[in-house]
This record gives sequence, structure tokens and C-alpha cells, in this order.
Amino acid sequence: MTPEERDARRQLAELPMPLNTDSDLGRERARIARVAAEHAAERGAPDELLELLYEEYRAGGSAIPWLRKLLDLGHRNDVALRARIRARVAERLGEDAEALAALAKEAALTDGDWELALADFAVDPTRKAWEAFMRFCPSELQFERTQQAVLWLRSAGADPDRVYLAIAPWACTSELTRLVEDGLVDPKMVEASLDEVHVSPTARGMTLMSAAIGAQRRGNSAAVVRLVEASWATGAPADVLDGQLQSLREEADETLLALLEQ
Repeated sequence: MTPEERDARRQLAELPMPLNTDSDLGRERARIARVAAEHAAERGAPDELLELLYEEYRAGGSAIPWLRKLLDLGHRNDVALRARIRARVAERLGEDAEALAALAKEAALTDGDWELALADFAVDPTRKAWEAFMRFCPSELQFERTQQAVLWLRSAGADPDRVYLAIAPWACTSELTRLVEDGLVDPKMVEASLDEVHVSPTARGMTLMSAAIGAQRRGNSAAVVRLVEASWATGAPADVLDGQLQSLREEADETLLALLEQ
């Protein structure tokens, strides 16, 4: 223990516990506790600092300091996932979306060279090109790099049909599902992809229901009905499909609702 940490802990021991953590005394204890925790982290004991940063975040502060410390400790996959998800709802949470997105990319090791290689893939997105792009990706980062890649390709205007056909058989992630449900992928491409791979009835049913949601966004009611029927025919559990179907019903007009009831 360093002299600075020892002194901070002595001060904490001498200060009374505040009745209100938002009082001057409460804030002073928090400041000293942070100093002690930071010195402890420097000597290889980061748990106390992580707990403090997490408590600050849960109390309404930014998640970025906590996620940054997790990343410094090597928790790349966890940070990439949490930062990417929070970036999507950052405005509602009062967070910095750009900083969170940058942190997610850093955690997934998606640097400039990675983006250059992805730009080459975007010119001609094929399954073979995707496999070559991901060949040397560490296994623990494959999922989040795929998520980051789909986000980048979407923002860059790459052909969503071809992107989906290239990547979905390899790993159908939530960002690919968003492409489908936002109506950017032709539902026929989704069905064609399913015909080429072996997936469980549950996964097939959920994917077809996502395609139905996408068809609804594209204004194709006939495809919605056909895909919903195909989804139920897979034998996927009803409780799994009900949530997606409810989402579809909430946005359906009277004509589509009538067709779904037939």
C-alpha cells in the first residue's frame, strides 16, 4: 500500500458516516474513497475502483468511466457489447453516443486497418469475402466484430441484401436482424439464406417472423401473412414468437390485421 493510499484510508476512518451522501460530508468521503481506490487499482487491486465507478453509473452518472476501466482490465467483449447497446439509446440516457460508439469499436479492436478491409468487402460482399475478412479474428471477438461490421456497412450504404446473404449463414447477430426488421433486406433473401444452413426450429421461426416484420415495413402484406404462417409452421415455441408477433400487430393497419386473423 502506498503512503497516499494509506493516508486516504486513514482520513476515511476518521470521517463520520454521513446521513445524506449528497451532503458536503458525503461528497468529501466519496472523493477520498475514490483516491484510495485509484491507488489500490494502481497496485493491482482494481475491484474497489470498479465498484465505485459502477455505483456512480447506477446513480445516474456516465457509464463511460466504468466501461473504460473494464476495458483497461481486458474485458473487451463485455465492454464492446455494453457500449454498443448503450450508444443506441444514448440520447435518452443523457450519454455521449459518439464516445460510446468509439469505445465499442476500440474494445472490438476495429481500427483503421480493419475499416479499410471492411471497405474492400463492401464493394463486393460475398460469403467467401466475409470468411476471408474474419479469418484471423480472435474467436472471443468474432461476435462483436460482426456487430460492428454490420453497423459500419449499414452506415456506408452497402447493399443490405448482399451483406445479409454473405454474413447471416456465418453468424446471424442482432444487428443483422435489425437490418431485416427495418425492411432493408428483401424477405426472399432471408428465406434463401435459411435454405442454405441448418438451424433449429426456434431460430428458423424467429428469423421468419423477423422477415415478416421487415415485409410489413416494406408494405408487402401478402408476404407478411405468408411469413407469419411459415414461422408458426416451424414448430418454434409460441412464447418465443408471440413477442415478435405482438410487435407486428401493433404497427399493422386494419387490412393487415384482418388478413392475420384469417
